[in-house]
Amino acid sequence: MDRIKIAGKALDVGAGSCEWDGDKWSPDVLFEGTIIRADKIKTEKINVQMDFDKKWPFNDNEFDIINASHTFEHSKEPFQFLDEAYRVLKSNGILYVRMPHVSNPLLFAAVDHMRGGATTTFNTTNKNKWEINHSNKARFDLKKMSYGMRFYTIFSPLVNLIGLERYEYFLATRLMPLEEIRFVLMAVKD
Repeated sequence: MDRIKIAGKALDVGAGSCEWDGDKWSPDVLFEGTIIRADKIKTEKINVQMDFDKKWPFNDNEFDIINASHTFEHSKEPFQFLDEAYRVLKSNGILYVRMPHVSNPLLFAAVDHMRGGATTTFNTTNKNKWEINHSNKARFDLKKMSYGMRFYTIFSPLVNLIGLERYEYFLATRLMPLEEIRFVLMAVKD
């Protein structure tokens, strides 16, 4: 599996009790450097307490990568979240998002899940898509999209054969749901 390598300064949003180390929790990204951990609730493992739906307490262009593992689906203000992530990322910085896939039957088992992800989730921020939503400032290029599912070794050849979009559209709700979808987005700044 090809992983994107990044070094520098990282922001781990929604860190909670998990300790993202830039390696073992990221099948798509390999990070080395300083990690700032932020969450809504302050604990001994959290460096910064913050509300992701409001202005983030960081400088513009401060981070090389933001890890948003199972965080974005909790945001009540998704465009605010994306705008703030974009603001604090350096040009060509990476926003790594892992979230439950819309076909996951447990998506709304957590009372605070606001949305699931799909192959089209970030079309509104992708400068190469016609669906650009001008209500937000964030502009990202989709560098990589991947998925996680139960019985991965059995079904992944099928997904890889027909493509993630076709599997999602025709089979994910009928054959075998995807557990999560992962996006590697690169901030595009002029």
